[in-house]
Amino acid sequence: MLDVSLSVSWLLIMQKYAKWRVWYFFVVTTGLGLGNFLVLASLIYWLEKETNINIFFGLSGFTFGVLLMLSAVCLGLYGIWKSYRVKVKSYEVTLKNLPKVWQGKKIVMLADLHLGNIRSFKFINKIVELVQQQKPDLVLIPGDFFDGTPADLAGLAAPLKKIKSKHGIYFCDGNHEEFHHNVPFVHALEKAG
Repeated sequence: MLDVSLSVSWLLIMQKYAKWRVWYFFVVTTGLGLGNFLVLASLIYWLEKETNINIFFGLSGFTFGVLLMLSAVCLGLYGIWKSYRVKVKSYEVTLKNLPKVWQGKKIVMLADLHLGNIRSFKFINKIVELVQQQKPDLVLIPGDFFDGTPADLAGLAAPLKKIKSKHGIYFCDGNHEEFHHNVPFVHALEKAG
């Protein structure tokens, strides 16, 4: 049912924006994600029962099953929570023959933001603030800035205007900008500078 619901919710959300469609899509995708963890937990339970190897400290079958299911749900919810907690990771890259003009420069890369109806204005403003704190010399966006669904593309891209970068912001579209055609997505980003 979740697979069918995913297809239905995807078709609905791709047609036009409506708050109920967004919530339906969110509930279905969250359920599908949690469902994957629950299937994995069921598989572990089945393997433990079929092999008669009690590797979990002598717990009863019922207790073991409940703990597996609770673990699956907690792991799924943790993943959702973690996806909204953006961290900045720094890497130092050493390149042979790097021109002196590029030595010591800071490049910020924003990948897979998937902005749209679920991750929207609050999220992108938080991202822009984090980028600004880095004082970048260059910003790279290697695709999937948008999630591919109908949304206020210009509004979602507009906060990028606040980013001050000595050498600009460069974008390359990803598969989510290519669901229909990339023109509206690219146009929104061009408008934002």
